[in-house]
Amino acid sequence: PNAGSGHHKLLQLIGKRVADERKARERRAATGAEDGPTGEYVPTIVMAGMTSDGIELTTMQLGHMQNMAEVDGLAPFGDVTVHTSVCYQNSDPLSAAKRAMKELVEGTDALLPELFDDDGGPVAIVT
Repeated sequence: PNAGSGHHKLLQLIGKRVADERKARERRAATGAEDGPTGEYVPTIVMAGMTSDGIELTTMQLGHMQNMAEVDGLAPFGDVTVHTSVCYQNSDPLSAAKRAMKELVEGTDALLPELFDDDGGPVAIVT
């Protein structure tokens, strides 16, 4: 498998979740159903990285999908907004993972309460 296949699969997964969620919200809005949110859906992802001397977790919301032929697959989303970022320099970064994730969730929940209340959490955690 080529290195880009995972990237392509991730984009397909995110695209499907976005399409499914938007359809469900449109259906609820059209029928007046109150069994879930009807407003705009903006997908949120968590980017996570770790090296031998640190850990970083970032929450970001993704704008519209770009035309992949126009961007060579390098910038699949437009209007990316970073909301929360937690970083720790540590010679044992795994020991900071729980604290970093707790801070990320608390910070994200304060800024985007709808993420956990209405959106079902992040669409993906990318490592």
